[in-house]
Amino acid sequence: MCEFCDNESKQIIDDREKDSILYISDSEKEMRIFLEYLKEKMDNNGKECFLDGEHDILKTENYNVVCKSIHGTLLGVGYGYCLHYCFSNNFDKSKCNDMEKYSMEEILAHTREGAKEISELDILCMLGLV
Repeated sequence: MCEFCDNESKQIIDDREKDSILYISDSEKEMRIFLEYLKEKMDNNGKECFLDGEHDILKTENYNVVCKSIHGTLLGVGYGYCLHYCFSNNFDKSKCNDMEKYSMEEILAHTREGAKEISELDILCMLGLV
């Protein structure tokens, strides 16, 4: 954990019970670019957040944004409280091969019952960035 964070930051970093937004991509690079984009937007808007680059999670006051790639290895880890999921704008689900479809299903199987699909713009709105 971050030693130099204040108490409020520690609460954001440690809060594992908050709702998560799952961002799904077909590229590890693309999902990291999206996380860095969100972090920059949060910083520019004076909103507190913590980017966990090791686990590809942006932790904010109200949501954790968890990124998964269909080509990743930890498909079912880290987002059990997910009520919303989003596919990258560049991810064309109709062009997935059988293995990619299986990975996508494995990722979505670990979301909360009733989770709904949202857009990248919806994520920005939910984080108060639009």
